[in-house]
Amino acid sequence: MSHQNKTVTEQVQEVAQNTWDATKNTAANATESVQNMFSAGQEKAADTADKAGRAVKPESEKTVGDKAQDTWDATKDAAANVTESVQNMFSAGQEKAKETADKAGRAVKPESEKTMGDKAKDTWDATKNSAQNASDAVQSKVQETQKAAQSKTS
Repeated sequence: MSHQNKTVTEQVQEVAQNTWDATKNTAANATESVQNMFSAGQEKAADTADKAGRAVKPESEKTVGDKAQDTWDATKDAAANVTESVQNMFSAGQEKAKETADKAGRAVKPESEKTMGDKAKDTWDATKNSAQNASDAVQSKVQETQKAAQSKTS
């Protein structure tokens, strides 16, 4: 039945039913998400307790299973650290690329077309550059002083 052939009451009922269905689906998804987080939290707590139990057990009392689990935990931790590190580098790279593109876009824009936001960003960029240059100069001076002190003590 097409929408045009329905009475206003039928159309209103259909919209109400669709809204109710969408609401139920949203609630079901939210409930499932919370349950998943809760399960993951319980699993993590059990895993942490298990790991803590094995950590305090003397090496001589550890079973082959304990040692295998220790190795697996270390492998998982290392993989998680590598993954997080790669994600952080990727995010930092994306941010830097976006910032560089933004800066380049503002650099070619005529001064008369720049918005207050553009001018504020230009000022912020100049401030950051000045601060970085000052920091680099101080770092360089510290290194020179350290080298001079080392050469005097040698």
